[in-house]
Amino acid sequence: MRRTALKKALIIGGVLLIAFAAAAVYMMRAKVVIADSVQGKIRPYAEQLAAEVNRRISGEFGKTYTLYTTNFEDGDTLPPLFQPEENSILWMGSRPAITPDVRPFDFVFASTRLLNGFLQESGDKSFYLPLFTSHIDIEPREKKFIALIGEPRFAEETLKRLNLPYRKYQLTQEDNILRDMGKFQAVFAENTAFSNGPLDLHPIFFALAAQKVPLAAFWAWPDESEAINLFNDNINFYIDEKDAERLINEMAASPLPEAISRRAQSARRLVKNEYSLKRAADEFVSIIHNGKNLTLKPAQNSLNIDIPVAVGHTASGDFWLAQDLASYFSKDGWNTALSYFNSLFEYRTAVNISVRGFLNVLHRKSGDINIFYLAYPQLGDEAGTKAINDVEAYYQESAEALAQYDAVATASERLAQVLNERGVRTYYIPQFTNTKRFYPDYDESVKSEVLFVGRNAPYRRAAQIALEHKLPITIYGPYWGGDAKGEFIDNRDLHRYYSSAKIVLNDSRPEMLVHGVISNRIFDGTACGTLVISDYMPEIEAVYGDSVPMWKTEKELVELIKYYLDPANEAERLEKAKRAQEITLKNFTAEQTAEKFERIIEDVKKK
Repeated sequence: MRRTALKKALIIGGVLLIAFAAAAVYMMRAKVVIADSVQGKIRPYAEQLAAEVNRRISGEFGKTYTLYTTNFEDGDTLPPLFQPEENSILWMGSRPAITPDVRPFDFVFASTRLLNGFLQESGDKSFYLPLFTSHIDIEPREKKFIALIGEPRFAEETLKRLNLPYRKYQLTQEDNILRDMGKFQAVFAENTAFSNGPLDLHPIFFALAAQKVPLAAFWAWPDESEAINLFNDNINFYIDEKDAERLINEMAASPLPEAISRRAQSARRLVKNEYSLKRAADEFVSIIHNGKNLTLKPAQNSLNIDIPVAVGHTASGDFWLAQDLASYFSKDGWNTALSYFNSLFEYRTAVNISVRGFLNVLHRKSGDINIFYLAYPQLGDEAGTKAINDVEAYYQESAEALAQYDAVATASERLAQVLNERGVRTYYIPQFTNTKRFYPDYDESVKSEVLFVGRNAPYRRAAQIALEHKLPITIYGPYWGGDAKGEFIDNRDLHRYYSSAKIVLNDSRPEMLVHGVISNRIFDGTACGTLVISDYMPEIEAVYGDSVPMWKTEKELVELIKYYLDPANEAERLEKAKRAQEITLKNFTAEQTAEKFERIIEDVKKK
């Protein structure tokens, strides 16, 4: 009996000893505590981050990291640290303020990549740790209304006129927004509402994006440092009241239009990959354990198309070209995104395609596979300060600049041949049209005899000749003064104008003539079933024969226009337009172009 009791006592004692040892070890584990000075709206995020990190830290017994913050809100202060504190961490936001003395801190976390780069250039060791949301998955509910944050221009008046349910919020009502988030059909916000500072995005918008709630804002040319640039093509922009009405109707529709649905899906992926509590904790632990940010493998089938325009600039031809291409990549299982020259984030993707005209315009190589698409080869640089008049010199510079890419595509068959001869793997991929947006759709209200759409420039000779000879031309575009009927046609409406014209005029930039690049204006116009008349280019003739009439002299152009406007020649005009349409639909669609890029990607993988 005594032996049994002794044995039991020893077992109990051993268990207690192990328990005490475990408790002691636990008490000695590394942990993160929040400094008393951390207050205001940033404190809940600091506490969430500390709690998540504390669940993961191990192997550094006895260390306690003290987390300080500053520059996230007006009035942020940092206690003076005259002596270096052991294991202290400073997390800095980007709101303008006097940069504190960061030397006493073991680690400095910067909330944006630009701030991180600035600190590193100044000689201070720092790491990237952005703001985040912990609201990744909220129980879905029936969508009931559109939310307004701030007072978005045109949005409230439009919602009233359309008799759609909505509710207004301010960012100070964060709890209300989070409470109602599952009921939002969509969110319209002031452009400035997306900023919690000049570079930090308000975490509320991360939370909304994580629930696939479509976000919208009024577009104004964004400054390169504005936080809205973090969302790239994941925000839906509108430019005026008419555009706001169109967008609101689309966002109230079920199902959502493809482009809006794609943006919502892409925004959710972005938040989960870059701006979630889990990602922030992973980064925190990697930094304190390994002294570096995480290097993540790109998501499978992730593809980014990088374009040289500002975020949300939907009037740009580059935007529509990239979006059309992205939509057909998505059909083949790719997770596609667009990025812009002023995008404030750069995450790694399986494939990155840089679409450019000028070789020297900033572009990214952020993919495992990097492809450069010279969609409209331009001589010189964007500012015109370095004109390369010698084509041979341009060929040499192109070969040197593009050799760093895994593959190159260009809309110039001539240039593709030259680059291949110089050892740069290059494919010929012409510009293209999107047949979902360019198709016959006659509209009596916008009919015209001869139509030209484009800005006034010295090389716009076709439109200028038509004006000089008082031919019945209708012009839309900037810088034409009183000669233009309007300055802008939304690309989504352009098919109605092309379809309702008897003749669409095309011209070619000087560089397009040099390189033999066929303008997508020809592809778009012919896809609508309209006769296109162009300046002469042998490449157009080789593809379209006489179905696209061309001119070399002023006299020839005037005669062509008069001939095809003559009712006696209507049957010939329609017959040629039909033949050209068939050629375009067979060879120059966005779907076919996406397939060509996919073959390039497979070729690179086989290398």
